[in-house]
Amino acid sequence: IGNEWVVADDFTYPANDGFNITAKSGFKTDLASIPRFLWGFLASFELSLAGSIFHDLIYRSGGRVMLPAGEVSPADKIFSREEADDLFLEMMTRNKDRYWKGNVAYLAVRWFGKSSWRGLA
Repeated sequence: IGNEWVVADDFTYPANDGFNITAKSGFKTDLASIPRFLWGFLASFELSLAGSIFHDLIYRSGGRVMLPAGEVSPADKIFSREEADDLFLEMMTRNKDRYWKGNVAYLAVRWFGKSSWRGLA
């Protein structure tokens, strides 16, 4: 749908920290929010799809992932912004994304992602 992608089936990721995170069917994402004019250098679809989907899910929920968009097991897991960014890097590393691309994307979200974080009230 234009610049949006839709998760077709529930998608679960077992994180290195021992929790599972699930993006539910129907969740919408723009993948990595890389401005189009930079796509010659690094396009949004060149990074781990899982990393981008779950990063969006966590950021949009301000760290508290809940239905209907997604869920976390154990259910009391709340992410900090730094944990969300670290998980993004973990997924890109597991996906064997090119080292420089993953690190550029990680540094970009660390430096510029604060305005997109929906912190808990």
